[in-house]
Amino acid sequence: MDIRQLRYFIAIVEERKISAAAERLHISQPPLSQHLKTMEEELGSKLVERSGKFLEITEAGKVLYKYALQMDLLMEEAKMEVKEVRMGVNGKLTIGINTFSVVELPEILLQFQKQYPKVTYKVQQNESAQLCKLVRDRVVELAIIRMPLELDHFSVIHLCLSRINMVKESLLI
Repeated sequence: MDIRQLRYFIAIVEERKISAAAERLHISQPPLSQHLKTMEEELGSKLVERSGKFLEITEAGKVLYKYALQMDLLMEEAKMEVKEVRMGVNGKLTIGINTFSVVELPEILLQFQKQYPKVTYKVQQNESAQLCKLVRDRVVELAIIRMPLELDHFSVIHLCLSRINMVKESLLI
């Protein structure tokens, strides 16, 4: 049984007719009936019973329907979260900071959290040259450092006038 079959079952239960469920799902009736039969065989239980023109859900069908709804919702949430991670609005971030940049950090992190509320972060403290190495080795995704340093292989964003800069691997742009 897969998520597609569970979605088919949800439509059958909600429409109470194979023909209406097939129309809703944009498939023909015979394959939908076959999917229902396959599910019933796999589970060893009748999931729906014919009652005149309509289908009535059995006790076993009610149990499956409850879980099918939960799994469908989880699948949609997973898709959304993956999309958010891909777009950079959700995920985990490791930030390297220079010992001397601690004073400015709370304001920077507050702005970051406002802009990306679903991104969690971990802070790793070290000296600037070591932080650049950690960015290059992809141990941290970005670092807030003090200048001057050789930064030819990094993307640099100047954060303020006090010679503090953020660096990240240039391939991550």
